[in-house]
Amino acid sequence: MAYSKEFFKIQLQFARIISKKRHIPYSNALFLYTCLYVRLLGYSDEHRPSMDDAEWKQIITQLPKKQKDQVDYIYKKYQEYELLPKPKSNMKRFGCFSYSYHADINQFELHFGNHDPKGNLGAKRIHARMEDWKNLFQSVYDERKRDSTCKIATWLLGITAFSRLLPPKFVAAAQPINEDSAQNFTYWGPLLNRFGKIKSRMREELLHKTRTENHRYIEDYFPRRAMISEVKTDIFFDYYLHKK
Repeated sequence: MAYSKEFFKIQLQFARIISKKRHIPYSNALFLYTCLYVRLLGYSDEHRPSMDDAEWKQIITQLPKKQKDQVDYIYKKYQEYELLPKPKSNMKRFGCFSYSYHADINQFELHFGNHDPKGNLGAKRIHARMEDWKNLFQSVYDERKRDSTCKIATWLLGITAFSRLLPPKFVAAAQPINEDSAQNFTYWGPLLNRFGKIKSRMREELLHKTRTENHRYIEDYFPRRAMISEVKTDIFFDYYLHKK
């Protein structure tokens, strides 16, 4: 999905408000409370966000003073990054779902994407999505990672159309994310429609909450609360494959 300039504009607006509200440097707010780092520099287990990263420090140093110019500058950096060859990913995709394996913690991280032109989470596509899950967890099962766990972090856990596709034990284990960070797409995804355009109502709700409310955790400012769930992978094998 290609992101519009508006997607970056709202993140800069959000960071400015939060930096004043919390009395922290604007650069800190950009690092902690936007997904600019990941969108401009990428992310992997070997390249986690760091405020001391040389490329990030250069971006902050060269950031224009004027707000309009900042949006243009960040958007240009995003376009430049998109043209670069991407490092090989260990992510495996099955329809609308995919997973990546983190060897250091023996964990499979689950992801969702809008990849079905016939519909993604509608009632008529439930069977297709369940087949996606079945095929995905057959692949996970074949990897034979004993005592592994599965995790997903997404606002979609609060949506029935998504949660009905998952094992009840996994849904029941979901908790709000309280890391006081908004560095990944989990928080910003609800602001976009399936074509990558900003939803005006969501944008206005985010900015209104940010200007008028005070929260301990940054996640509470977003229109759709990000959730996280983590359980033993065996629960998925039992639910989709009927084996452990």
